[in-house]
Amino acid sequence: MRTKAVVAIFLLAIFALSSIAIIRLLPVSASGSSSNTLTLSDAELMLSEFTKEWGPGTLTLKTDVAGPGVRFNFTGLTSADTGVGDNFPVSQLAGGAWKTYGVTNPFSTWGDFSAYKRYSLCIENVGTEPVTVNLMMNTGWTTPPPEYAAGWRNTFWQNDWIYIGPGECKVVTLDFSSATVYNAIDEEEFTKYPDGTTGVAMWRTDEVSDIGFQVLGSGAGSIVVKGTQLYIDPPVINKTPGDISVTDFNVSITLYDFARLMGFDIKLTWDGTLTSFVSADNTTLDVLWPGGWTTVLKQSGAGFYRLVASSTSTSASNTGSSVLFRLKLHVAKGCNFPLSTAIHFDVVKLSDDTEPTPNPICAVVTDGMYYMSATVPDLEFELVDPNPSKPFEYCKTFNVEVWVTDICANLKDYNFTILYDSELLNLTGVDWTGGVLGGTSDGASYTETTPGTIDVVDTGGIIWTGDRGLLFTLTFHVEFDDRIEHIWRDKHRGPLTAWVKFVDATLSFEEGTIPMSGITMPPQLNITVNLIRGDVDCNGKVNIMDLRCVAAFYDQSEPAKYDLTNDGTIDIFDLVVIATNFGYTHDP
Repeated sequence: MRTKAVVAIFLLAIFALSSIAIIRLLPVSASGSSSNTLTLSDAELMLSEFTKEWGPGTLTLKTDVAGPGVRFNFTGLTSADTGVGDNFPVSQLAGGAWKTYGVTNPFSTWGDFSAYKRYSLCIENVGTEPVTVNLMMNTGWTTPPPEYAAGWRNTFWQNDWIYIGPGECKVVTLDFSSATVYNAIDEEEFTKYPDGTTGVAMWRTDEVSDIGFQVLGSGAGSIVVKGTQLYIDPPVINKTPGDISVTDFNVSITLYDFARLMGFDIKLTWDGTLTSFVSADNTTLDVLWPGGWTTVLKQSGAGFYRLVASSTSTSASNTGSSVLFRLKLHVAKGCNFPLSTAIHFDVVKLSDDTEPTPNPICAVVTDGMYYMSATVPDLEFELVDPNPSKPFEYCKTFNVEVWVTDICANLKDYNFTILYDSELLNLTGVDWTGGVLGGTSDGASYTETTPGTIDVVDTGGIIWTGDRGLLFTLTFHVEFDDRIEHIWRDKHRGPLTAWVKFVDATLSFEEGTIPMSGITMPPQLNITVNLIRGDVDCNGKVNIMDLRCVAAFYDQSEPAKYDLTNDGTIDIFDLVVIATNFGYTHDP
């Protein structure tokens, strides 16, 4: 067992005139509450198993004080750490989940703490000498069943040492994503970090074999350890683009395991562009203070709400959870990238009813988190026929517009690769007229690297956002050679199918880049191409040249493409096929 260094102090909530900034955290909650931050109850701390484990100090007294908290008195504290905790197996009261190992030798414990993100306690120094404290955990079973004994590890974790002067109360936190590690040298699955390595994400939190705290001091020391918490319920709010502008949601500002609460000053802040304030429900204070209470100050605006309230009769205590007030917020904005904001405790002052001067109530304060999933941009093909009176056949000219939709970020560039059926179509140009990103002078260009493969790019950096916008227009001409598959023959009258499709796409924004995997892509665009009866030279016209082509092989069976009646002989019937459509032309 070794001591800890590094990680976070959350907040010392003091009843003073100045406001206190709270560290923004990932959504968490508490043991016994609806948050995911692990704290220890008085019942856990008072267990006989929760006791001194190592070090020079002597634990002389452990007593459950009035209200939340258990007092630990020490003598003989030195600069060497003294560890106090609940060693293997950890009690169910610590908040772990049940986990079972073993088949021939079943082995079970309440040591699964993987549902938590951090472990926090309020530590109040009620002695006359300063102390320095951190929180600790061991992961990896120390007493496994025989069939697992060979490969099990025992790793020690701690946070920074926190100095606490006489009369001070501070929140001490072991963050599971960034801890100091000891005894990892025997690791096989994870990195063999040297003892004292900081900033390491904890592993095997589903196999917690010891939990507690460590104390440094000089002689005597006396601390009260408690798990009072202030948090957002629910701790995480997830919304989707379908919720924008149509959905409201509620969050409860909740205090857990507290005593003698007489008043509070709480200000919450968030990104007001993502979610907007609708209303607040303070009637929950009728339950907290049934004898009466008063609103001292109430403020709200874009991205904040503040409430200062005080009991006008008696203080409130609860070993469980009490809702102080509720906020109704509105889903206001989405984007082509995921968005999030902390519902942040910007000011926290919790006061007890001590006379004549009230004391602050120390609490673990945990922000809530709001997440908006990304709005997926969409690319679309739109087939445009400049001359609807003419069917799609040889010589037909038509356009394919490429549109982008659902853009709420700042689109500036794109890079596309588009394939088309070069056997039936010829690309005659790309036009940016009317497009959202400007014309060719804005850096837009295209290249046809191989027949049928077009690279279309814009690097001009014009910024655009909107529901639907034209990027560019492709112009195609229907044309093909005179192979047999392209000639109208009895039992082979067509039609043919030409196509256009995306094979790669990238949209670039001021906020980042979205590849094709993050874009809703259009299906392949299919164009039905009709064959012209009698047009055997495939030029869009039926004329004397077609008659001459077929007549040159009169009474022969080859070339088969001129056997228009498909009866095995090129004869008068084939010439009549042409003659009955003679003069037809498809002008562009």
